Amino acid sequence: MTRLPPDYDPRIRVEPKNKGSSIQYLFFYLPDGTRLNQSTGTSSKMLARQIAKEKEKKLLDGQFADHELKILGAAYGSPELTVVQAIRRYRRLTKGFKTPKTRKDERPELVRIFFTYFIRERGAHYLREITTAMVNDYLQSEVAHLSPVTRNRYRQAIKKVFNALKKEKTFRGENPVDDAVKIPLTKKAAQRKVWILQEHYERLLTVAGKGRTSLPIHDMLELDWEIALRIDEMLTLEWSQIDFEKRLLSIECKPNFPTKFGIGWAPKWKQERKIPLTDKAIEILRRQPRRLTAGAVGKSGQLLPTNLVFPKRANWHGEVRYLRCNCISTAWRTLQRKSGLTQFGYHWHDLRRSWNRRAAERGIPVAYRAAFLGHREDVNEGNYETEMAVEFMRERMGNSMATGASDSSGAVRVLFELPKNAEAQSA
Repeated sequence: MTRLPPDYDPRIRVEPKNKGSSIQYLFFYLPDGTRLNQSTGTSSKMLARQIAKEKEKKLLDGQFADHELKILGAAYGSPELTVVQAIRRYRRLTKGFKTPKTRKDERPELVRIFFTYFIRERGAHYLREITTAMVNDYLQSEVAHLSPVTRNRYRQAIKKVFNALKKEKTFRGENPVDDAVKIPLTKKAAQRKVWILQEHYERLLTVAGKGRTSLPIHDMLELDWEIALRIDEMLTLEWSQIDFEKRLLSIECKPNFPTKFGIGWAPKWKQERKIPLTDKAIEILRRQPRRLTAGAVGKSGQLLPTNLVFPKRANWHGEVRYLRCNCISTAWRTLQRKSGLTQFGYHWHDLRRSWNRRAAERGIPVAYRAAFLGHREDVNEGNYETEMAVEFMRERMGNSMATGASDSSGAVRVLFELPKNAEAQSA
């Protein structure tokens, strides 16, 4: 909705656009004096007049179409967008360069910030009504109990919405986040420092082995303790990625793999890597039964064949099938509850952090650990040859990564120690 001058009159009229044409058009003026026309899509004058009345009501209420808002933003003033309109507009603007997963993850965050807080609790129905004071109250009071990392993410989310709309010139006000309080955030504070204790892992493993689930959660847990895959890498792992002779597992882009978002899967940052397998990891993988598996393509219900290592047993239209699993959140929460570990708030991703810590205890340099875990290039920079890193990791990991120290049966003597002040990169 746009702030209107008190004497605004759209002066709407109905007539054909050209001589000899039967289609009726609406001709009207915007508040800045711009004259526009719009097809009614009908040759009936009666129906066209009804459409004209509806259009006139919208114009007088300040409800303008997107192309009209662009004209007003450039020539008349700041379009007074509602918060709802602003978020929808932002989602459309960013659709082209955000992955479906990112869009899915950001939606509840935007709802929590803009709809739950700014609209319901603070009564800010228009974007211009969101002030710096409101943003400060939200960050310092409403979400003060959250970590600095989370609060800083919320701050950035608000800032991005305003910046995107200002860049498109559908909003010409000031960005309230520019003068809002900044969340002090150091690199050390940004890292989640949670490791799963050895005894807790053993308790989780014991409980996972007793339960009967549609997913082989016990073997997935045991394998992740060994080679620290991301959960998405685990759920999309196929037999073709495993080379038992070379004792390597490849994390690679799979353009034809069916996912819940459509066709095509890639690891984080599209960074492919090779992981050396321990004896224990090979044992876990070899005991997995090879089945005919499939994956659903988006929400279409279409199934495409896959070659999954860890499929989920499911009932598909009355038939037992082994399908790609999209999420293990419920299974992980249930496993923690049955293990009596709910109060620790472990994430599945903490298995990677735990691996990282145990690898540091074995004297594996931070650059090798980062490469093994699949971090970004700026994290992994260090001028190390891939083959050299794989062989070094193979020696240091030994037969198993189940404990912190190297097993005497499979690992070489630790040749050097990391400096005491050297910290592992976060997983």
